[in-house]
Formats: sequence, C-alpha cells, structure tokens
Amino acid sequence: MSATNRGGHPAPDVLVIGGGVIGGALAHRLTAGGARVTLVERGQVAGEASRATAGIISPPGSPLEARSFAAYPALIEELREATGLSVEYRRSGKLTVALAAADVAPLRRAMDSYRELGVAVEWLEGDEVRRRKPVLHASVRGALWFSAVGSLRGHRLTTALARAAQLGGATILEGTPVLGLLTAGGRVTEPATEPEGAVDSAVPSERRAVARAVALPARRRRSTKERGASPEPGDARPRIAATRPMLARPAPERGPLGHRRRSSERASSPSRAGPTHAAATLAPSTTSPIARPASP
Repeated sequence: MSATNRGGHPAPDVLVIGGGVIGGALAHRLTAGGARVTLVERGQVAGEASRATAGIISPPGSPLEARSFAAYPALIEELREATGLSVEYRRSGKLTVALAAADVAPLRRAMDSYRELGVAVEWLEGDEVRRRKPVLHASVRGALWFSAVGSLRGHRLTTALARAAQLGGATILEGTPVLGLLTAGGRVTEPATEPEGAVDSAVPSERRAVARAVALPARRRRSTKERGASPEPGDARPRIAATRPMLARPAPERGPLGHRRRSSERASSPSRAGPTHAAATLAPSTTSPIARPASP
C-alpha cells in the first residue's frame, strides 16, 4: 500500500481483510516480523466460522500440513504467554481402527506414510485397542494410535491471534465491511469501507463511485445463530474413526420412480447404513435400546 492514505496518515504495509483464524494468524505473524498491519472485519473478530468450527487438529496428509500440525503446541504456548488467553487446547489422541483383516494392511501402509511426515503414530493390536477402549467390538483387529491429535476452541484461538497482533502494534477495525479497494497509480491506497448501518448519503461520493466500480460481490451469509453455536468443550476421550466409509451420510434412498423414500420405508430397508449402524458395529454396548416402562 502507499506511504500515506487520503487523510495523510501513514498507511499500513499490509491490509488484512477478514478477522477469522487465517486473518488473525497473518496479522500476528506479520506484526511479529515488523510490518505495520491493519486488520478489518465486517463484524466481530472470531464471530463467524471461527466460532462454529469443531476445532479438531487432525493428522496431516502432506509435508506442509505436517509442519502446521507440529507447530501447534509452541504456537499455543506463545499466545498464552503473550496474551494470557487460553484456547482450551487438549491432546486427547485418536484411534483409527481396522474392522476386518482386509483393513490391517492398508492401515499399516498408512502408518509408514505418517511416520515419513514425522507424525507420532503406533500400531495397536486388537486386544490392546479393546483394553484402552473396552466399548469397542470384538471384531476390531487393530488400530493406529495418534497421541498428538487434539482439539481447541476455534474462536478462542482466533481471538488470541488477533490480540497478540494488536499487542504487537497492529490496528484492528471491527464493524467495518470492505466494499472495494481505492487505488492510485496502480496501487491500493486503502479499502472502501462503510460503517454498518450508515446510509449511502453519508459516504463521500468518490468512495461510493469506487465502491460501485470495484465492490466485492455481496452474498448473504448465515449468522452464527442460524448455523448453530460451537459445541461445548469436549472431554479428553480419544476420537475413534473406522477405516470403512460407513460413517459417511448415505445418499437419499429413492423409489422406482426416483422419488425419495419415506422415513418409514427407509427404516425397514435391509441395506440401511450410516452413523447409527457404524456406532452399533464399533461399540455395540453404547447403542443398546433404552428400557422403557410398560404401558399401564
């Protein structure tokens, strides 16, 4: 950006648009590196997707992801020391189980790939898996154990990143929608913004013209309330995944004319699959029918 903006004030070296986890991380690292940073957010920092995410830190699948995966503990400690904020980070671990003999070899090959990425993973035989998780079915042949997998609260991480950036000198503007970008000499000078609730006549005419010319496409986004609030912090029990795709939501069942079957028809279908069936297979003791008193 230019050395000064239209008001004659020093312009930031970097403008970050969006106060989610990526925007917060960029602002934090750039500020720590000595850059002048301004972060603008149309609502509140950490107020949208950051609040709705499950916050699971899963095993990586590429070298870049592996670097990110390994950096989490140090980053979280750095943020805690800088801001005093907790992101409720927990290393609960994860089991990826083999339900049949045919699943063992692929999982063992996957273990070698994970180790090449530097991920801590070990193979557990079926008896050891059931010793650690007695609810698992006797058919489980073995599992991969990822001790470093954990979870955190996404909105707390985003808030801590933004706070660390602010403490490092970044400017954070909330309630500032970006309508477009003002340019001069082929360079961006500042964002075209409008405070929420301001009427169009309150915006300078040249800014309205620029906003019409380069405005970003507007799309309505569901609010956090519409999407559902973030789940409460989970316990420290390890997460369990099956090697087969039975945990995926099944495609809608359709009748001979292509219409969707009614729920009563689907319930009687012998080919039923999905999360309930997966739970019954992995941990049958947790899916027993609930005893109800007999009708009078």
